[in-house]
Parts: sequence; C-alpha cells; structure tokens
Amino acid sequence: MIIWNKEMKSMEHNPFISLNDETEITYSDLKNNNGAEYITIYFETPNVNAVSGFNSASCDYPIGAITNIVGYTKQEVEILKKYIDKAGSIALEAAKEEAYCQVL
Repeated sequence: MIIWNKEMKSMEHNPFISLNDETEITYSDLKNNNGAEYITIYFETPNVNAVSGFNSASCDYPIGAITNIVGYTKQEVEILKKYIDKAGSIALEAAKEEAYCQVL
C-alpha cells in the first residue's frame, strides 16, 4: 500500500520503506544539479556493534552509486541496490510531486 498526502510538508528524510530486519529507507527532497533532478536515498539498519548504533549508506538516484557505506557487507550492499532498482523511481516521483509517500 502506498500513502500519498500532498498536504504534508516535505523534509530531508521522507519515510519510504521499513524492512523486516528493521532497515529504514528514506529519501530526500528533490535536488537539482545543472538541470538533472535527483534525490538521495538513505539506508539505516540497527547494529549494536556500530559506533553510531547503525549501518548506513546513501545513493543519489538515479545518477549515482551507493556511497557513504558504513557497516554493510558487499552482499548487503547488493541487496540495497535491488531495493533501489525496484523502488527508486517511486521515491523520485513522490519527491517531484512534493508528496509524502510511504510504502507499508
């Protein structure tokens, strides 16, 4: 189910997907780089062994690769890429519409 609410104000980390392993996926407001529109997709997974308490990473979608990787293994990053491939365009469209979008 996707919830859309154009009346909610946008913010830097708009909630998007919560996974069963407690990973939270959020996305930024729409950004523009020389006419190229993009968003940043953020990933955070609780990790009691991490200094910050979380594994984290981000990706400028659709123009970039996953960067700022902290705590995730190569295999976990590959799984994150699959989420970007499947749902990145939905988050981008939500940001373009300045809509609140959350996949439940």
